[in-house]
Amino acid sequence: MAANNIRKSNTCLNCNYEFAEGQPDEYCPRCGQENSQQIVSVGRFVSDLVNNYIALDSKLLRTLKGLFWPGWLTEEYSRGKIISYMLPVRIYFLISIIYFAIFSAKINTEVNLKQSQLNLSALDSLVVEETGQVINLEDSLKKATQNGFVMPPESAVFKIKDQQISWKRVKYLAGKYDADQALDSLKAEYSLFRNPLAARIARQSIKIMKGNADDYLQYCIGSLPITMLLLMPLLALVFKLLYIRSKRYFIEHLTFFLHYHTFAYIILAVYMLTWGYSTPAFGKVVVIALLLYLLFAMKRVYRQGWFKTLFKAFVFLVFCYPLFIVLFALGTLGVSFFLF
Repeated sequence: MAANNIRKSNTCLNCNYEFAEGQPDEYCPRCGQENSQQIVSVGRFVSDLVNNYIALDSKLLRTLKGLFWPGWLTEEYSRGKIISYMLPVRIYFLISIIYFAIFSAKINTEVNLKQSQLNLSALDSLVVEETGQVINLEDSLKKATQNGFVMPPESAVFKIKDQQISWKRVKYLAGKYDADQALDSLKAEYSLFRNPLAARIARQSIKIMKGNADDYLQYCIGSLPITMLLLMPLLALVFKLLYIRSKRYFIEHLTFFLHYHTFAYIILAVYMLTWGYSTPAFGKVVVIALLLYLLFAMKRVYRQGWFKTLFKAFVFLVFCYPLFIVLFALGTLGVSFFLF
C-alpha cells in the first residue's frame, strides 16, 4: 500500500492506544492493528480473503493429515509446534459439528423410513429391510416390550406415594388437552402433581406423548457435541492418574483426547455415510481400527512398554470409558428432558 494513501491516527482505532510523539506508529504495539484510516479497496479485500483462506486451508490439510498417524499430531503440539496446525479444540469443534450433523440426519432418515414402512393395513407382519426377514407382529411387539418401547396397557395403575394413578386417565387427558391443560387436570385429581418437580416431569412426559418423541430425540442429539466436549476433561483426568509418574501437564492429556476423538469422528462420519451400503463386517472393522488407533497413540505419546500400554488401555476401555459414556448419556437425556 502506498504511503501517501495512508491516513494515520494518533490513537489506535481498535483499542484506543495513544501513540507517543516520535513513536513508530505503523502498527499498534498493544493490539497489532495497522494504524490506517483508509477503507481498503476491493482488490485488497479479496487479496486478504484469499490469503486467509489459503492459510486456513493449509493448516486444515496439515492437521487432518497428521491425525491419521496415531499420536503424531499430539506429539507435535507437545513440542510447541502450534502455529503450523489448527488448535486441537478448534479442529475438534469443526469435525464434531460435521459428524453430529451427519449423525442427526442419518437418525432422522432412519426414523422416517421406519415410520413409512409401518403399513397399518397389514399389521400381521413387519418387514425388516436390513435382513430381508419377515418378522411376525406378535414377536415384534414382544421384543419391543422387552426393550421398553411399548406404552403400558390401558388397565395399568401406578402406585406412587400411596396414590394410585390410572394410566388410562393420564393417556386420555394427554390426548384430549394440551400439556398445560392436561397437567392442570392431573393436579386437580392427584395431589402428587402439585409438587413442582413432579409437575415438571409430568408436563414434559405429556409433551413427548403427544407426538414430540422425534423432536425430543433430535434435541438430545443436538446436545451431544456439548456433552462430548464436557467429557474430554474427565477423560484427561483419568489419563492424568494412569500416567501420574510421567509428570505431563493436564493440557497434554486433554490434547490427546481431542485429537483422538477428532479422528474417531472422521472415521465414524464415513461409516455413517456408507450405512446401508456397506457390509456388517465394515462396522467391526471401524471398531477395531479405533481401538488399535488408541492403543498405538498411547504407545507413541506416553512411550511406555507394550505390557503397561495394553494394561492401561484395558483399564480405560473396559472400566472408565464405558462408564463415563453411559453416565453422560443419561445426563444428556435427563437435562434434555427438562429443557425440551
